Amino acid sequence: PWKEHVLATGPDVMFCLANLDQEGTGEESDTIEVLSSEFFNERVTVRSIQKGPQPKVVFERTIDDRCGAAFGCIPAFLDECQICPMEGYPTVVDSGSTVQNLKEGDKFSHLL
Repeated sequence: PWKEHVLATGPDVMFCLANLDQEGTGEESDTIEVLSSEFFNERVTVRSIQKGPQPKVVFERTIDDRCGAAFGCIPAFLDECQICPMEGYPTVVDSGSTVQNLKEGDKFSHLL
C-alpha cells in the first residue's frame, strides 16, 4: 500500500523518536530525530531526518560504539530539579516502548 524509501541503514531492533532541536519558540521543528539501539552493529546512534515530501537524513552521529549489542533504548527524565524551566529539554515523539513510560510531548533528559 505504500512505497518504501530507504533513508539510512543501521537501526535494526529498537528506536525512539524525539524532537532534539526545539528552541522554545513554539514553532514546530522541520526535523525529527531517531535515537537507535543497533543490536547487530553494536552501537547507539542518532539521526536527524528532515520532514516533508522528500525526507532525508541531514545529520547522523554514533553516540556509543562500545556498548555491545544494545537491544533497546528509552528516553527518561532523570534530572533532580523539579521546578526547572522545561524549554531546554528535548521532547518525546514516540518512546518506542511497549511499556508506557513517557508519552508524546513529554520532556526527557537522558537516553537509557
